Amino acid sequence: MLPPLVSVIIPIYNVSRYLKECLDSVVSQTYKHLEIILINDGSEDGSEEIAREYLYDPRVQLISQINKGLSAARNVGMKKASGAYIMFVDSDDYLSLNYIAEMVEIAIRFDVEMVCNEAIVRFGRTRLSNPQRKEPQRYVPDSHNIVFGGAVWRFLFLRQFLERCGVEFLEGKVYEDEAFLYMISPFCNAFVRYCGEYYFYRQRDDSIMAQHKNFRNYDLLDVFRSIYLYYQSNCLLEHFSPPYYFLYDCAIGYSNEKEYLDRAEKLSKELGAYPYFFKRKILYKLGRFSKILYLIKRVVCARKKKK
Repeated sequence: MLPPLVSVIIPIYNVSRYLKECLDSVVSQTYKHLEIILINDGSEDGSEEIAREYLYDPRVQLISQINKGLSAARNVGMKKASGAYIMFVDSDDYLSLNYIAEMVEIAIRFDVEMVCNEAIVRFGRTRLSNPQRKEPQRYVPDSHNIVFGGAVWRFLFLRQFLERCGVEFLEGKVYEDEAFLYMISPFCNAFVRYCGEYYFYRQRDDSIMAQHKNFRNYDLLDVFRSIYLYYQSNCLLEHFSPPYYFLYDCAIGYSNEKEYLDRAEKLSKELGAYPYFFKRKILYKLGRFSKILYLIKRVVCARKKKK
């Protein structure tokens, strides 16, 4: 009996410098029963030619389209996928060789519809220490444990579960992973989080997220709107909280903090969520005040010791 087929969806856009490393790590996985779907999203740097070199492998298929963005490419891949499981890999990253095999084994052993492997090794601009292994823990979704922080490439999804949800990635928006995960997670029977085989995440100065390092993109408010309205229309607000911290906490310290908060306040009133915006604001200010008092207390104590 064949093991479950895993559809690996890899959007590609102008990553010729890194693509071979990514694809080599996928075709060389110890788990062999794969459907590898490459979506060339209008690359102009020779990435498509590199992708074509892998068509010798019958598991690999290549779809080329005009540039529509990461979300659109992922949505195309999901529609094309026929595996029992679906996973996403960013085309400038790469996987440890036993990465997929471990995720499938855990999904089957714990009988869950989502598996999240949090063993991420970041490299590129900086190199962080490798995360320690953590044993798998099974969870039933609630408002607290579905705060994943985006990054769908950490997950293995049961395809039937994604089809049941009917959720696609928001196109033309940054933070599309956040929206996707917040929308599907409430419908999951259970999921597993663990740290196991490594996912190698490349940090690039020209990446989408790096470009917003000091500026909080207003797309995050559009993402919040989409999540809130989705929860509202699916009668989820009674049991699951949308990410209200998107409205306040996420703006603090950025160059456009004031403008972001003004827009967030307006949005919260429009959605009828202003009490939650006000609560985040008060909690933040109380926390800031507590830190100031703590620092004053330390200074006073230090001066007394000197005397």
